[in-house]
Amino acid sequence: MTSGGTDQPAAKSGNKNAASAEDREAEIEDALLDARIEADAARAELARRELDFAAIQGAATAAESARTAALDDVRQAQAQLRSAQADLIEANKEKVRRSKPIAVFISLKSERIYIRQGFEPLLEAPITIDQTGRRVGTHVFTAMGYSADQNAFDWRLMSAHLPASTDDIEEMSSKKSRRRDAALPHSQETSIRMARLALEAVKIPADIQETITKLTRPGASLIISDRELPANENGLGTEFVVLTR
Repeated sequence: MTSGGTDQPAAKSGNKNAASAEDREAEIEDALLDARIEADAARAELARRELDFAAIQGAATAAESARTAALDDVRQAQAQLRSAQADLIEANKEKVRRSKPIAVFISLKSERIYIRQGFEPLLEAPITIDQTGRRVGTHVFTAMGYSADQNAFDWRLMSAHLPASTDDIEEMSSKKSRRRDAALPHSQETSIRMARLALEAVKIPADIQETITKLTRPGASLIISDRELPANENGLGTEFVVLTR
């Protein structure tokens, strides 16, 4: 009886220790399970945040690209605006210049034609001259206004210099009082005749004639001379200057 009573408490103690070990094992397993769950959740959260960061980074890159493109557009628009402003200024200058009458100078000696408008050179080109060997002088034609049919102009002629006629030359030679090419008093008929001879000696290319016709308006002038255009008297910003002596 005594012996049997002693063994029973020991069995209970063994059972209690075994239960405690199982409980600790269960707790450890629960802790490991919780740790795995938390680790999985942490990994999932990290992946989500990485995706969010990638999306934010992509958005930032797209925004930077959009900003760069917008700046390029602004620079291009500014350049286009400056170009348009420069074109407008030039167009206004051209409009003002085109509103001014043209001046045409024809040199029978150098066989060239010069066109200016608003004191600015428009054209310079060679032309064909019917060389008769006869001096015709210097003549200025000015368009005073439109004629009655509005398709032509009323021209005023002023002869700035006329050579001596054949009869005058012979008289001058006998008297030896003047140079052979000195200008003499002349009539309007002589002026018109010599001016016509000067015009008939000139053959202007068709395209240049078209330009002159297109630009001619009241106030336009045509100078035709058997002399050259003096370079030292006809710089930029000047009207045509012809020396008659």
